Amino acid sequence: MTGTYRRGGEGDYRCSPESYQAMVRDASASPLDTLLLDKVTTDAISPDTLASYRNMLSSLRPNHPWNELPDEDFLIKLGAAGLSTGSTEPRLTRAGLLMFGYEHEIVREFPSFFLDYREVYEEGAVRWSDRIVSSSGDWSGNVFEFWLKVSNRLTADLRKPFVLDSKQLRVDSTPMHDAVREGLVNTLIHADYLGRRPIVIQKYRDRVEFSNPGDMRVPVDVALQGGISDARNPTLMKMFSLLAASERAGSGLDAIQRACRQAQAEAPIISVSYDPDCTKLVVPFGAASAFAESPSAMSPSTLKTPSGERQRVLRYIETHGPSKRIEIQEALEVGSTKAKRLLTAMVSEGLLRTEGASNQRVYLLP
Repeated sequence: MTGTYRRGGEGDYRCSPESYQAMVRDASASPLDTLLLDKVTTDAISPDTLASYRNMLSSLRPNHPWNELPDEDFLIKLGAAGLSTGSTEPRLTRAGLLMFGYEHEIVREFPSFFLDYREVYEEGAVRWSDRIVSSSGDWSGNVFEFWLKVSNRLTADLRKPFVLDSKQLRVDSTPMHDAVREGLVNTLIHADYLGRRPIVIQKYRDRVEFSNPGDMRVPVDVALQGGISDARNPTLMKMFSLLAASERAGSGLDAIQRACRQAQAEAPIISVSYDPDCTKLVVPFGAASAFAESPSAMSPSTLKTPSGERQRVLRYIETHGPSKRIEIQEALEVGSTKAKRLLTAMVSEGLLRTEGASNQRVYLLP
């Protein structure tokens, strides 16, 4: 163990025992998330999480043959559970435990398991504006529910141009929306959950940073070219792919690069650090950010440090679509005068736009 070296950009480096163990795990012929946990039954699963996943799958794929299966059979088909030798009761795989299990059950198998999402709207700030962590105890703390909670928050501050599809319905997603969601899924399916680093996602006004434990399994330059996928957790990847949340063909990073170019942003950056191993992806928002300067937007000092109320308004409209002032007012739990003043300011700042007149007016994202 002490005589193992890793080749870096400027030479060879002696591996720490932890890095050596990570390299051995990655060299295994069998993906680690397929391992059947002989002592972990389906009791370790959050029923609400599994129900949410199944409801989403049946909505997206109403004719999928697994939709009618009982939960245990469904978990086995999905790769989340299996039957061990001499047992008639299914046991969870590592992927099943991570995706659907309770956090207190997950940390028994993965002692360093920790999912952390932060919103930081002021550069250099010591604290965050909002945070979600897997250990809070007020939700299941598993990978699937973390993805559900974070996906919409990641895109809440991205512009949505007014574009209609062929059915004259508004298109609610842009390439940058898809890019940051892809970045989130990539972080979750490529993480080395036996590593010491946590998964940390930090959203700023102008970018989002994804960090996961584990080295890149393909060279950075090859990954950026696209077309090659080597997920550390292929069963987790399969679970997200069934929900159309992950690109199996290795085109995810290529899509992220295209989104950055379209938003006139800098190119995404991937970096790897060691001891403990960690991979970091930075996705700049460019003009796709609701806080980016634009020809039609003013640049008041309020934009430099967006208020919590502005963020709540943007997030509410991102979730609920075009909204009347009274609806936003009730969601913020503020009076009509304050709501009118806030919404008027956000329209003048280019953060919102309006449609309709008088009592039919609604507020939309740009």
